[in-house]
Amino acid sequence: MPVRPAVLVAALVVVCPGAARADQTFDLRAIAGRDPVAGERIRVVEEDATTQTMGGQPVMEMRSSATFVEEVQAVGADGKPTRVLRTYEAFVDREGEAVVVDGVKVLLTRDEAQKRHAFAAAEGSAPLPPALEADLEGTVRDRTEREAKGRTEQVILAAFLPAERQAVGGAWTVDPAAMTDALGLERQDVDVAASKGSGRVVGVEQADGREWVTVSVTVQLVLARMQGQPLPKPAPMDMKLTLRLPAAGDAPDGETNMTHHLPLEIPGPQGLVPVVSEGERRERRTTAR
Repeated sequence: MPVRPAVLVAALVVVCPGAARADQTFDLRAIAGRDPVAGERIRVVEEDATTQTMGGQPVMEMRSSATFVEEVQAVGADGKPTRVLRTYEAFVDREGEAVVVDGVKVLLTRDEAQKRHAFAAAEGSAPLPPALEADLEGTVRDRTEREAKGRTEQVILAAFLPAERQAVGGAWTVDPAAMTDALGLERQDVDVAASKGSGRVVGVEQADGREWVTVSVTVQLVLARMQGQPLPKPAPMDMKLTLRLPAAGDAPDGETNMTHHLPLEIPGPQGLVPVVSEGERRERRTTAR
């Protein structure tokens, strides 16, 4: 589960708390961090939106999306993919412009020993559009940097999700220090004592022939510095993560939704200027036939 700061509002899910047995519990880290199996084909739909205002006026807006089918061709000794064939169906760049990706196939690879990610046009692929190539360059660079620093998917999930099994309605406290590390922030940049977070198993439902569990996590990290510079006032960054996953952890299907909201003030010619950054990310995964 790639975790970026990010989403469009999640689709409405009908949750039925009564569907779970009284003694039913879930290992959320195992379900969310399920390892892929060679030969699996997964259809993925990603949507991203980021906006920023300064003094109440919009200064930046980016929206992008992608739809593709990934076939896991090989996994490493650690159970993680080392070779994935991605076939694109649709792609919208950061400016919101649709890009033609007919016939585009990309091979994503991971060097397990050196922890390096790479991509290349697959055999028989149509030429990669420049906007897509730039997006993939950012993707593999981010994955390589995170893995080199030990910020693996398991580490990020562990910051959001509890180690103990949880029943429906079960709640836990998120450790702000662990979340700070998982997101790649410096400890001195965050007022950990003023930060907080919690999660809850919202419920379970029956749909599409299987049982689904829905999880909601909210976190507030109070930023004291940004890019190494002290902020005039502490800035609370609010994040919300919603997961909808197969309760049995037996399929790659599911939905991940994440939002962030960061209001802060920066010095300007006439005094402090309010700046608000917001991001949304949504990812849907279904087994491709």
